[in-house]
Amino acid sequence: MNPARVSFTARSSDHESNPLTMMDEKARGIGCDEATGLLVEINGTASSVTLSTRPGGGSCYLLQATQAASQCEPGAPLSIDGIATSRVSGNLTNAFDLVSWRPLSPRVATYTLSARSGILRSQGNDGRIY
Repeated sequence: MNPARVSFTARSSDHESNPLTMMDEKARGIGCDEATGLLVEINGTASSVTLSTRPGGGSCYLLQATQAASQCEPGAPLSIDGIATSRVSGNLTNAFDLVSWRPLSPRVATYTLSARSGILRSQGNDGRIY
């Protein structure tokens, strides 16, 4: 996962700089590894597909900011807590519900990310950010 996804999600949750999020306080972001995609059905369920053969590769990340960033200024390191993260790995059918924004499969890893002075940290997922 590219740390830029966390930064994008944090900046999207900043109501002062992004009027599009004023109606929904929970900014969301989706990112996938190379050779991996998220297939979305008309009912909002999502499945992951991958051609990746790399160990640990082939994941999609679904992020949701649960609070606004405490530091989110151009040129300054990002500080934000409470980025709820779901990692969908491999070829997994009906893995995530985008409407309710929750995992549907017990194989989806869930953990929380934070950034302090620009450094990403993970609570859960054995301390790994990916």
